[in-house]
Amino acid sequence: MQVRARAISRHLGLGGAAGHKPDRTHSLFYTSRLRSIYATRTIYASCVFLLRASCSCAFEGRPCCSCAFVVRPKGAATWQPRASPWVPEHNNVGALKGRHTQGPGMPQSLSMNLVHLIYSTKNRDTSLTPAICSKLYAYQAGILQECNSPAIVIGGACDHIHALFVLSKNNALCKVVEEVKKGSSKWIKTQGAAFASFCRQNGYGAFSVSESQVEHVRRYIEQQKEHHRTMTFQEEFRMFLSRHRLEFDERYVWD
Repeated sequence: MQVRARAISRHLGLGGAAGHKPDRTHSLFYTSRLRSIYATRTIYASCVFLLRASCSCAFEGRPCCSCAFVVRPKGAATWQPRASPWVPEHNNVGALKGRHTQGPGMPQSLSMNLVHLIYSTKNRDTSLTPAICSKLYAYQAGILQECNSPAIVIGGACDHIHALFVLSKNNALCKVVEEVKKGSSKWIKTQGAAFASFCRQNGYGAFSVSESQVEHVRRYIEQQKEHHRTMTFQEEFRMFLSRHRLEFDERYVWD
């Protein structure tokens, strides 16, 4: 021990000039310090041994959950502080994404969009006779049914058509109207030579209807003949546009 003390003293330059031996006071001081260091290391090694012996991680070479050290296999490098990320005890992915892992399925998406559709024949041609209208309305109701937009009532006059229907939540309004107008125009052209050149208006008007007004709109469509004894289609259409506060340009409304 004294030899080790003298070596440390010479290394630190406390032993004087080269070849000079340190005095006895220095040797005793460093001998005492080395004994204290060795005692501390012995106690530390004993504590570590007890921790490793009591922890199940010691035989698995993984981060220790109780002693906060990385337990190394025998012969590996010295221990290091654990730095593994925090992981939830139960990795419930469904809960993280806001999904139900148990219980009933997703609720239904419900809607009720009532639409009052109005459009006329080309240049307000009065070719829609009462005989053809009853068949035409039934044919249009079939098209609406195919679009999952059932009709409530369909009517009109000799130069235009009204239809009240429930718009499907899965179909756009413009798509449904296109199918109704295109499909019924193709059909009516097959109903005789008088309808071979039939054309319908390119544009249309579609207005939302509240549930409380369904019966009122139904009666209005069913009584079209009475309404148009004193009112033209253009006047009626302007009335609807104004009532729903829709701006329009007369140059592009009629065709």
